[in-house]
Amino acid sequence: MKKIVLLCFLSFASVVWAQDQEQVLLQINDEPVMAEEFKRVFSKNLDLLDPEDRDAQSYLDLFIDYKLKLNEAYALHLDTLQSHRAEFDIYRMQLADKFMRNTTATEELVKEAYKRKQHVLEASHILLQWPKDATAKDSLAVYQRAVAIKKEIDEGMSFQAAALKYSDDPSVTENQGRLGWFGPFKMIYPFETAAYATPVGEVSDPVKTRFGYHLIHLTGKREAGGRVKVAHIMLTDKEGGQDAEEKIKAIADRIKQGASFADMAKQYSEDTNTAANGGELKAFEKASLMSAKFEEAAFALSEENPISDPVKTEFGWHLIKLIFKQDLLPYSDMKDQLARQVQQDVRAQMIDADIIKKIDSTIEVEENPEALTFFMNFIDEDFFTTKDKSALSEKLPEDFVVKFPKETKTYANFFSYLVINQVKTPRNEFVKNQWVKQLLKNYIKLEKKRYYKEHLDEYNTEYAGIIEEYKNGLLLFDLMQQKVWEASNKDSLGLRAFYEQHASDFKKPAEFRATIASGTDKKTLRNLRKAWSKNPEDASALRQRFKAQNLLFDQGRYSLKDEQIPTKLKPKQGSSKIYKHNGQYVWLWIEEVKPAGIPPLAEIRGEVANAYQSQLEENWIAQLRAENNITINQSVFEKLQEELK
Repeated sequence: MKKIVLLCFLSFASVVWAQDQEQVLLQINDEPVMAEEFKRVFSKNLDLLDPEDRDAQSYLDLFIDYKLKLNEAYALHLDTLQSHRAEFDIYRMQLADKFMRNTTATEELVKEAYKRKQHVLEASHILLQWPKDATAKDSLAVYQRAVAIKKEIDEGMSFQAAALKYSDDPSVTENQGRLGWFGPFKMIYPFETAAYATPVGEVSDPVKTRFGYHLIHLTGKREAGGRVKVAHIMLTDKEGGQDAEEKIKAIADRIKQGASFADMAKQYSEDTNTAANGGELKAFEKASLMSAKFEEAAFALSEENPISDPVKTEFGWHLIKLIFKQDLLPYSDMKDQLARQVQQDVRAQMIDADIIKKIDSTIEVEENPEALTFFMNFIDEDFFTTKDKSALSEKLPEDFVVKFPKETKTYANFFSYLVINQVKTPRNEFVKNQWVKQLLKNYIKLEKKRYYKEHLDEYNTEYAGIIEEYKNGLLLFDLMQQKVWEASNKDSLGLRAFYEQHASDFKKPAEFRATIASGTDKKTLRNLRKAWSKNPEDASALRQRFKAQNLLFDQGRYSLKDEQIPTKLKPKQGSSKIYKHNGQYVWLWIEEVKPAGIPPLAEIRGEVANAYQSQLEENWIAQLRAENNITINQSVFEKLQEELK
């Protein structure tokens, strides 16, 4: 049987490694594993580890298991499976896109967007649209018209009147050119740039966009809101419960009388995602939630008025408590989000130019200067009128358009691109030649980007490392699917045997259906308990009667783990004691109790399957360790331990 051997420095000296001894952490059979890999993987996964595994010694076993599984995946040739290759190629291309967009231009545009995000603008505009199939002469005419209109405004005509008279915006009769308030990414980029450059009260020079020319009248500028963090209590109208509006007002009164907002949230809030945390939400900016009414109420809070009145939204009734308000987030916190917005905007054209510049400085590309002249002469009227272009393609010389280190694109390749992008017969020779020239430029640019993207791992070590990690992750997933998950799904007899052997591990606590009454006056709860116990069939009338005495009611199924339930409760059918819980007095009428016990396998099959899979994986790892010879360079590992403390 193979063993793990810990070697001291002296015994390690007798082992022959291909790499420098000081760099090799361990060896699995004949394969060395470098200390640098362990350090990189450990540091990257530190936050994902259980606390007991967050030191080098504890993580070493996990790392060895990882390497053993990975070796097994390659031994089974899982990397050659079509499903693996397809998924890996998709991710590789998506990641390459991200790396290619990470340019100097991206950074500059992101910083510009962050600076603009500090303010929002209010503006009106006049739009003068292009004529259809506009020429350079048409463009000049529209520009001159815009200049003339601005002159009229400068000489005293109101912007609103000019908009109604001249603007081609179809909504101008409704809004008189008013656009309202906006920030970055809300308007097309050239418009946005001109608006942020125009002083308040003034009208911009004509601004060209793809829609035409605009005149922009900046009517307001103010600081943008930052973000706010709040807690809330949410109630909805539900069958058998108290009216939500009535109940939220009663909760608000209790908070005003000194009750803890967090305790009230734990006891009453129906937002199950936040109730246990005292109702706290993550901090948010304006226009980031689904409810504008909730946002408006949250941003209206202040240190002087930290708790709202009851607020009705499309989701129910809320009480909102301010935790903190914060100005615009730091650039470091926002740059990733802004980068995504930049890359989805027309700004991406500027990034594209920077990408080509980067490619030209990174890889060796040779462009054929004779290609343009050849194709200008070769493409004639026959090209545009002949459907079958195979005869034309046979006349092409075997020459290149663009050469890369490992690939060449020929005249035939570019000819196919021309066919795909064919237009109607151009009006004249000049237009035809301009069409060929533009398509050749586009083709070479597309091919440069494609080649660089497909070979990015040869030029970017960070990208190469990430895709290698992802590939290994996919392999491990496929391996676990084969060795553990599918095996457990098919082994119904083994699953039942595991359930029977470990039945006590699946014991469930008691569950019960109950009505919960709560309030600040213990005597009132005593009176309710007495009346309810005497006449439980009058429950509905009793709820109405005691609501008037400031008691609140809930109804549902509970367990001892629920926040609303007193920790000392021993659930049994009928009336409970009165408990002090979450700053309130609480009493329960329990209608039905499902005792603690071990559910049947059919009821908890998923939970049992997860535990069974863990057992299968543990046994499989033990087998891998027995089948492989693992040696550890103790001196190198001790140095790593010191370094990673």
